[in-house]
Amino acid sequence: MIRYCSFAALFLLSFISSDIFAEAHTPEFCRQYLPPVPKANIIGEVRDVATNQPLYCEYHIFEEGDNKKTRVEYRNTDQVLIATKSIDYSPSPTRPNVVQKDLRHNELRSVIFDGSDNSGINVSYRKPNKSDIKTVTIKLSDDLVIDAGFDEAVREYWYTLVAGEKLVMDFLSPVHLDTIKLTVKKSTAKSCYKETYDRETQACFLIKPSNVVLNLFVKPLALIYDLKSRRLLSFKGAVNITNEKGGTQNAIIKYYYKS
Repeated sequence: MIRYCSFAALFLLSFISSDIFAEAHTPEFCRQYLPPVPKANIIGEVRDVATNQPLYCEYHIFEEGDNKKTRVEYRNTDQVLIATKSIDYSPSPTRPNVVQKDLRHNELRSVIFDGSDNSGINVSYRKPNKSDIKTVTIKLSDDLVIDAGFDEAVREYWYTLVAGEKLVMDFLSPVHLDTIKLTVKKSTAKSCYKETYDRETQACFLIKPSNVVLNLFVKPLALIYDLKSRRLLSFKGAVNITNEKGGTQNAIIKYYYKS
């Protein structure tokens, strides 16, 4: 599976099935769906890192009777649908099939894997406001992780990460039509990349490119997990939803779960 190195000195989540959010954990500006629309199992509230202004909402909806498939709706602060994503974990928990479409500028990110160890993974990308789609086939490797499969990988190697050891994985990037080798390691600082967190009940994992030179130019991603439930509580860094012009956005996402 994923390679990890032990020295002295790397969107997607834990699911529950109740029908309402705990009152104390209700999202501030991302409203829950009302009947007869299926309620979201997880809501992500997204704010701009620099201004703290609301950007959009993520609604993760599990297909009824099939916990291997998730539909994600991205809506702006007026609740207008701006993008969709389908996630199918049937091929592999860490290598799901993913199709993401932006309804504003027609961007497409697609990763299709049939589950066969003898086949490659078809990766497609269409740039914002473009018509042509580029497709490549990525060779399957044991340490390859796709999209929300990252969260599954964290849970699979939970004790390794919590103990302070680092995890190295090949993360597939549809935008680059290639894989990027990432290193995931628990933070020992009092803040999680300038975000406060409770070190007694939470863990902060920092994700950085393994390439030393690339690491100089790319800001890390910071993920805060609850130590007891192993749920992802927040994400900070470049998100997979671009702005209206197709540019990269840096945001903080806080996740709310049914309880």
